[in-house]
Amino acid sequence: MRRPTSRPSRIEPVHFGLDPERHFPVDEPKPMRRGPSRVKMFTKRAARGYVYAHDAVQVIGMVHALTDPGTRVVADRPHAILVHAFRANGSVATFRHVPDFAVLRDDGTVMVVDFARRATRLGPPRLRRAELLRAAYLEDHGILYCDLDDVTLKVAPLFPNLEIVYAQTKGDADPEALVAVRGALMALGLPTTVGELRRAVSLPTGFEGTDCESQYDRVMPTVSEMAVCGELRIDHRTYLSDATVLLPPRGGRL
Repeated sequence: MRRPTSRPSRIEPVHFGLDPERHFPVDEPKPMRRGPSRVKMFTKRAARGYVYAHDAVQVIGMVHALTDPGTRVVADRPHAILVHAFRANGSVATFRHVPDFAVLRDDGTVMVVDFARRATRLGPPRLRRAELLRAAYLEDHGILYCDLDDVTLKVAPLFPNLEIVYAQTKGDADPEALVAVRGALMALGLPTTVGELRRAVSLPTGFEGTDCESQYDRVMPTVSEMAVCGELRIDHRTYLSDATVLLPPRGGRL
């Protein structure tokens, strides 16, 4: 019989660190001496109102996760897992791993994710470790583990668009704009374009008669909010503009 590649793994905190009321890091890396060591990314999907990304690749990955309408809860460094792997000589090696992030989706599934630069991720030690972690999470817990890199995630125009969507949805929604945009979309129907929607919506900017009026947009942030909430979809095959197409949500029309 073939020897298994891993033994059952142990998760320390309950719910894989994804309890919506108390998902806090199990530990934090030591701050780097040079340059910023972490970026605070604000999100309504974390108990403390934000998660920490500890390098540029994690920021890219979290922009994807935090703008995905299927994401319910995000936790940074959410739990520790012990993996027991067999060496070629039959001995057992044990290592403790704290993943970068865990994501609880609306359908109840959990995804555990690590991020790294392409050169690091494709190194043989990292590939072997990822293989062991993938087996441990899936076979022992039914959880998908992914090790992703910046080249995979930083594709244009999708990623630049998602950066804008994330920036526009970090704060509170605009209730007046939501009512106006939803009403206009009910009249226009989907699909439509951002430009058509903008022309159909009448919203005071608060800067009427000033030079700021043309720079203040309440429609696109509201579209971003609705997209993140799953009320509509944005066609990311082109860069965001008035020509951007807005599509019905998956599984139905608005």
